[in-house]
Amino acid sequence: LNMGLLTSSPSVRRRFLDDILNQTDRSYKKALRDYTKARRQKNRVLEIVRETGKGEMQLDYWNEKMFQLGSEIQEKRKHLIEYFGQNLNDKVETMNSNLIADVEYSISPISKERLEVYKKKEVAAGTSLIGPHRDDFLLIYNNMNVGNYASRGEQRTLILGLKICEFNYIEKSVGESPILLLDDIFSELDE
Repeated sequence: LNMGLLTSSPSVRRRFLDDILNQTDRSYKKALRDYTKARRQKNRVLEIVRETGKGEMQLDYWNEKMFQLGSEIQEKRKHLIEYFGQNLNDKVETMNSNLIADVEYSISPISKERLEVYKKKEVAAGTSLIGPHRDDFLLIYNNMNVGNYASRGEQRTLILGLKICEFNYIEKSVGESPILLLDDIFSELDE
């Protein structure tokens, strides 16, 4: 189990979501690939605008592209996180009936209005500040972020629950059972 899933940076959790959706949804895979390319291009334009003061008109094109692709990505991530929210506690309950967690999507909303509002800040930073590349999801237990609050055993139990949900989601989406390899899952768990 990747214990860093709950305690590492948001990029680890985004990669977890992306890996699942890339396996189950071709349009998601394409949208994510195209969004990443558009963001890189926009970041190049932002650096040029910051250094020379020229080229700001190009930002409108890349913002439109990022808005279209980013909206699709976030919608599909939202559905996956809702699936986790509806199924995680059923999986975890068999291992620890006292451990009930909520799954929250910490979204960096992308809209035409927000892209316009953030334009000057993005030029100053030389990078894109909003969109799916800034998203995260959190597991909340007793009104606290599990990554900061739960014991290692509780974290391990919740990660195992997420992996079982991932397995079930992939199986349901593609109609085939994936292979789930688990190594040393019972270390740090109570009886």
